[in-house]
Amino acid sequence: MNLRLLLLPFTAIYASIMSVRNWLYDKHFLRQTAFGKPVICVGNITVGGTGKTPFAEFLLRHLDGQRVGIASRGYGRKTRGLVVGDNRSTAAEIGDEPFQMMQKFHVPVVVAEDRSAAINHLIDSEKVDVVVMDDGFQHRSSKPSMSIVMADYARPMWHDWTFPAGNMREPWRGYKRADIVVVNKCPLDMSVDERNSIAKHFAPHTQLFFAGIGYGHLRNEKGDVESEYPQKAVVVAGIGRPQPFFDEIAQHCSNVKTMTFADHHAFDEGDIDAMIAAAEVLGGADIVMTEKDFSRLAAQPMLKERLTASDFVAKTLYLPIELKILFDGHEALTKKIYNHVRTHSSNQ
Repeated sequence: MNLRLLLLPFTAIYASIMSVRNWLYDKHFLRQTAFGKPVICVGNITVGGTGKTPFAEFLLRHLDGQRVGIASRGYGRKTRGLVVGDNRSTAAEIGDEPFQMMQKFHVPVVVAEDRSAAINHLIDSEKVDVVVMDDGFQHRSSKPSMSIVMADYARPMWHDWTFPAGNMREPWRGYKRADIVVVNKCPLDMSVDERNSIAKHFAPHTQLFFAGIGYGHLRNEKGDVESEYPQKAVVVAGIGRPQPFFDEIAQHCSNVKTMTFADHHAFDEGDIDAMIAAAEVLGGADIVMTEKDFSRLAAQPMLKERLTASDFVAKTLYLPIELKILFDGHEALTKKIYNHVRTHSSNQ
């Protein structure tokens, strides 16, 4: 018998608990903390690999003229409590995704299990104008001024179950709490008919957008653009659903070996040795990683001596990903976000 079927009774219990919890928040029986600045929550219902970080980076690029801060739990970090990121922080201390955004956009980052504490620190101590709350849609004790839910094109919520039989954190109709829903990781050539077919699953009033993952230019360890792809590559990914990344590299390299690690994997010396060995087997191949994996690995103090001795970083390239809003929705989406920030700031 399918294990998922055996877990369905527990799924029903979990879904009921989450539904009651949401009802208690909706009816104000459970208290929520509101904030004096715009707080934009980027979350999901389907766990893992929905593209929250690329969308958070999309916000950081487009909220120009605003001082933006990132509040996150810091998934996978080795620390506890509230931690303020600075130029001495590592991915192990604040989490790989907050670390990447801090390094890339030079924005203040605060991680904490208690999102409200992180948000208040950003507003009171870092004097930010806008807070992007990463992965906080189910963290309902903190009340964002805008909620954006990322949905995965390849894993339709209406075909899935909640934990433990499925991959959803709450019943899928929880998306109705969101101000915006972005169906992400769509094919870049998605048809209008397919878009309309997916849209039928959502309530008519839903502010629904569609996005795909595009790729930037291949870069070296200094961040410089590489003029061309290597012919041979060991392609490394420690992300949710890495196949599109592998497929992208395979289009440009004639000889590819892939290495898959768990999402947020903490690389160690053994992993480095395995990558170097795989590159040697291919006859001196380059190593190509996701940007998130590269920034996490290269920033680990305990590995720096090993990386330098093996010249590993100098032989490694990474490929940034970028969110692309489909069906000419870019202007409408950014306008909605701008207007929210301006209106909410004025009201405060």
